[in-house]
Amino acid sequence: MDVVRAVLGEQKINYLGYSYGTYLGAVYGTLFPNRLDRSVLDSAVHPEWIWHEQFRQQAVAYRRGVEAWASWVGERNEKFALGKSRDEVIAEVEKVAAKLHGTPIGEHNRSSFDGAVGVSARYRPLWSDLASIVIKLRSGEKPENTEGAKAGEVLAKTGLQELRSGVFDTVTCESDWPTDLHVYYEDMRTFRERYPFGFGIMRAAPMTCTFRSFTPPEPPVKIGRNGYPVGVVVQSEGDTQTQYASGPAMAERLGHNLITVVDEGKHGIYNGGNKCVDEKVNRYLIEGPLPGSSSECTGEPRPDVPKDGQGGAAPALSQDRIQGYLDGRGLSAGRP
Repeated sequence: MDVVRAVLGEQKINYLGYSYGTYLGAVYGTLFPNRLDRSVLDSAVHPEWIWHEQFRQQAVAYRRGVEAWASWVGERNEKFALGKSRDEVIAEVEKVAAKLHGTPIGEHNRSSFDGAVGVSARYRPLWSDLASIVIKLRSGEKPENTEGAKAGEVLAKTGLQELRSGVFDTVTCESDWPTDLHVYYEDMRTFRERYPFGFGIMRAAPMTCTFRSFTPPEPPVKIGRNGYPVGVVVQSEGDTQTQYASGPAMAERLGHNLITVVDEGKHGIYNGGNKCVDEKVNRYLIEGPLPGSSSECTGEPRPDVPKDGQGGAAPALSQDRIQGYLDGRGLSAGRP
């Protein structure tokens, strides 16, 4: 990246990075502080979780997302009839998962269902659709006769696409991973029970880096800011790929200002339709003024379904709405 800067004849660069790109930007600033000007790190990785712990924490974040959804559904039992509390709703989800384990419905088995629940609970606008999918699958209707099952298949397949990206091994194997398989097996037993959603067990399983056959020529860079200007970190509260704690940790490590996107599960916020974030970041990148040291923006709204006792009806399930939402964020093409 610094070679590209030099070829362009630029004394300094401005940097925008998402997800792994936040780590890349932080490392660049650490190594070349006099060559970095404005910096935006969106959906940051945790500077102390490189990389094994970062992926374990994804399972925790998926669970928290499902719990937030379940609490919302529990307040609307008159509409969904899935339980009156978070725990009751999750118990119903587990019953459906157990049923699908014994008797799959079309392409739906327990694993794909758990994956779909975890993936769709991230996105607040899809919360009523997720509840409808659970209701339909609980009834045992065949997929070809069930709009809910079709929509669920869209979400399940999206979850599978999120498991891997093309540069995953290249990026993550530069750091050391546990080599004792029993470390993974113990985690997997716990994660299967505690963090089943969003393919949570996969976050604890052995990966390519477990069997790394080379020794990197140098250890990962110790991230720090020394000499380049204060930048911005953007982090959503419900991010499942880089859990929220990663954002404040990266901001503190670098002395950057933090924008928290409240009640939002998306991964990658800037230039994705959040007007508040876009305005803050654009003003900083174009004009220079930083947002406050710690500021907030709201995420995309939850479905307009009244709580129990406030009237109204649950919106009808729409496969097109789910597909359109995912397509609008590049998710059906595998973007995490």
